[in-house]
This record gives sequence, C-alpha cells and structure tokens, in this order.
Amino acid sequence: MRLRAELEKLVKSFEKLWRDGIGLLKAEKITAQQSEQRFGPRPSLNDCLKGLHDLYIMHRDEHKLKLAIISSLAYESRSDDVSALQVVLHDQPNLPPDEVKRIFEVIAAGDVW
Repeated sequence: MRLRAELEKLVKSFEKLWRDGIGLLKAEKITAQQSEQRFGPRPSLNDCLKGLHDLYIMHRDEHKLKLAIISSLAYESRSDDVSALQVVLHDQPNLPPDEVKRIFEVIAAGDVW
C-alpha cells in the first residue's frame, strides 16, 4: 500500500506541475509564437510543457496498470501468481527508458550555458 500511495503522489505531482505550467503561460498571456521560441539550446516553453505532460501520462498509466493488477487478484490466486505480481508492483515504474531520456535531454539542454 505504501508503494501505491507513493506512486499516486508522484502522479499527482506531475499533473500539478503540468497544470501549473499551463496556468503560468495563460496568466502571462504568452502568444503561440512566444511559447515556441527557443533561445540557443534551451527548449521552448511548449517543449517543457509537453515533456511534463508526457511524464505525467506515463506515470498515470503505470499507476492505472498497477491498480488493475491489484484488483485482478482473487482470494483463490496461486501463490506463484501473487509472488510474480508482487515483483511487478515493487518494480520501478515500467516507463520506456529511451522516451524518459529524450524528455530529460530536451529539458537539460536548457541548463547548458
């Protein structure tokens, strides 16, 4: 249950970051052209928001998958099945490493001066 709560908290944090980013852009009344603008190697504001959205969706879907696995357990489940599911639930989020790396590379490009 602790891991489930931690993953749920992480999903909500990503969603909040993404929604806060959208809110900041709306509050600043930034045009579409400005939100696509890049300064040197830095990503555009839209790139950053898309990266946050992608991370949020990946973690949300992983959370839903794990909840579905938990709800599929029955009292009559074999111990082998329960052990295998326990391993899956304790694993780190099953996110595509290349996709996560690509997102962080886009965002990290903004840290280079």
